[in-house]
Amino acid sequence: MEEMKTININVVSGSLDAAGVVIAPLNLDMTRVALEEAGIVFNENSKDGGWTSISAIVSMAGQSFGMNIEFKGKKLFSIDLRWRDGAAEKKGYDASEKDLIADKNSLSRLIEKKIAKFSPQEPSYNADVFNYDWGFISASASIRSSIVVMGLMYIDSKAMS
Repeated sequence: MEEMKTININVVSGSLDAAGVVIAPLNLDMTRVALEEAGIVFNENSKDGGWTSISAIVSMAGQSFGMNIEFKGKKLFSIDLRWRDGAAEKKGYDASEKDLIADKNSLSRLIEKKIAKFSPQEPSYNADVFNYDWGFISASASIRSSIVVMGLMYIDSKAMS
């Protein structure tokens, strides 16, 4: 079993790095090279319509995440970090709405205390959003999919072309 690599978010620039290697936001080809350089083992899947997904298991802020980076063509679309350490993840589809919302709130507090260093500007029942000049970080619960996710969305798509 491969060692889980630690990633970090630079909230000033919005970049993700592992062992000092920037792994996002980059285009598809640069992301592959950066992940290999950082020693992150990943899977890649192509989908209909020109979509590509890169996934890996990583840690951040002392927690385990399933990272999924989506590309349309070679351009970055989104980054989702599925939280693997919450109660809802352990219960799977047996997780209740209450479990999912409690985990979303826990993930939001983790982001607030260890990553963002401020409260979400757009809190809501199933998603909290932390806004930046480069885009945003969100903590959300999907009742339908029974997962809790930290998402990164970037505004300036030119940086990812």
